[in-house]
Amino acid sequence: MAQTVRLPLPRLFPAFASLIAFIVAVPCLHSDPLKEPTSMLRTGFEDGLRGWRTQGDAEFALDTAMKHSGAQSARITIAPGTTLSYQQLKWELGPVNPGDEFRVSLWVRSRGVATDPGAYAALQFLDGAGQRSGIVHSTTSRTNGANDWQRLTMAGTAPKGTENATLDL
Repeated sequence: MAQTVRLPLPRLFPAFASLIAFIVAVPCLHSDPLKEPTSMLRTGFEDGLRGWRTQGDAEFALDTAMKHSGAQSARITIAPGTTLSYQQLKWELGPVNPGDEFRVSLWVRSRGVATDPGAYAALQFLDGAGQRSGIVHSTTSRTNGANDWQRLTMAGTAPKGTENATLDL
């Protein structure tokens, strides 16, 4: 039996089985107090998977039957016997500065997830060479979203040396 995780966006990580996700918002509070907070990603999968990169051996699709809100969610399905290797959707948040603060909120639902870390999200901070300078995770558990839609949140501040960031589901 394939595992499925669904991610619906109201307009987010690797799933072992099936993951469905829905993103609410990724606001950025800039390190410069004179700059207004910026919403770097506030959308759902209403525009499909446009702008999302896929990673790993999995089926990445939209799901109109299982959704939290809006018309559809994103789904990552990993076939039985497939090696788990951080199958995920990735969103480039663009140039960021050390000290920028991020808050992420998303909804996940999963089915058939038998191992930890389960359905979760990560915010990765990258230096100019694309190497990780920091990472923040939502709660990780194979039970995330197992019984119903579950809201996951995380917050992080870009560390010294950060030039870019990604949101990984």
